[in-house]
Amino acid sequence: MYRRKITTYIVISFLAIMLFGFGVPTTSAQSVKQNEMTVDLIADGIQLSVKVNPLEPTVGTILVTASPVIAETGTTIQNAIVRILMKDETGEEFYESYALNTPQNRDDYKTNFLLKKPGVWQILIFLEMNDQLVVEFNTEIEVKDRNIVGTKIGTIVWIAVSLILFSGIAYIVLKIRNSLNRLQ
Repeated sequence: MYRRKITTYIVISFLAIMLFGFGVPTTSAQSVKQNEMTVDLIADGIQLSVKVNPLEPTVGTILVTASPVIAETGTTIQNAIVRILMKDETGEEFYESYALNTPQNRDDYKTNFLLKKPGVWQILIFLEMNDQLVVEFNTEIEVKDRNIVGTKIGTIVWIAVSLILFSGIAYIVLKIRNSLNRLQ
C-alpha cells in the first residue's frame, strides 16, 4: 500500500514536471508601429508609404497599408483608387485586391492578403484618380515559412494532458477493481 502511494506521487510529480517544466517561449505584445515594415516610394511627384504588417511576414495573412501624398506639398490623396497586386517569384501565385480607406482614416488605404507559400513576393501598387492611372509603384517583401514551434509546444501539452487524463482513469479503474476483489 505504501509503495502504491509513492508510485502515485512519483507519477503525478513526473507529469507535473513534464507539463510545467518545458519552458514556453513568451512573446510580448508590440504596438502596431513596432510590428510593421515600412517602405517609402516616390514616383511622378507622388510619395507612397507602404506598410506591411507583421514586421517579418510569414505564410498566412498580411496587412498592406498604402498612404499616398503629393511629394511637393505633403497633402494626402484621399480620393484615389488603390489597387494592389502581389505575385510570388515563380509567378504561380498571384493575388489582386483593392485597398480601401475608411471615413475615420481617409489617409490610409488598407487590404489583407492570405499568402500560401514562402519566398520573395513582388508588390505592385497602382494609384488611379479620375479613372486614369496616375502612377505605378513596385516593391518586394520576403515571406518566411510558418514557425512550427507553437505547434510543437501544443503537441507536448496535449500529450501531457492526455497522459494525466488516462492515468487518472486507469487509477480509478484499478481502485474499483481492487474494491470488488476485496468484497468477494
